[in-house]
Amino acid sequence: HSFPIPKAIQECSNNILYTGTISATCGVDEIVELFSKNKRLFSYNIHFHSYHMYNKYKSFSFDNISFNCTPIAEPSEYIKFVSQFDIGLALYFPDQNVGAHFGKNINFIGYSSGKFSLLAMLSIPIIVSANNSFLKLKQSYDFGIVINSISEIDKALDSIYSDYDRYSSESRRMYE
Repeated sequence: HSFPIPKAIQECSNNILYTGTISATCGVDEIVELFSKNKRLFSYNIHFHSYHMYNKYKSFSFDNISFNCTPIAEPSEYIKFVSQFDIGLALYFPDQNVGAHFGKNINFIGYSSGKFSLLAMLSIPIIVSANNSFLKLKQSYDFGIVINSISEIDKALDSIYSDYDRYSSESRRMYE
């Protein structure tokens, strides 16, 4: 499928991507609320590439939040799409109420190994939750920022953009 580039990506930098699994453990609704209400975050554009998020929010209008659900079947097109973003999110917060099917994986890396690796391959700094695998990797590579809650995203973005080149090169170094 061809993929129309969201308007926000074409106009400026400060573009953040959330792609992949959408569940209560990812905090996506809290992310939408944070980016729509926190005035400090109005200068950042966040894009959700998710069918479920698109359907949930398609009737809403946000200045700095965009949604798309068009599938990208060709891997090279997906890589091209992801490479347009400055920062990626890979967030999974353990939640006992979500269900047993999430199991121990959430404590270690969630369902983010693919997107995490792709972002690192493209030298994109990553904001991750404090899962065991991310915490261990962070000891050796400064690939991005580890957060304990969604409310820490604004400070994490400030930190990454204040030293973007270092986080970007560390992200790629970790991938290699």
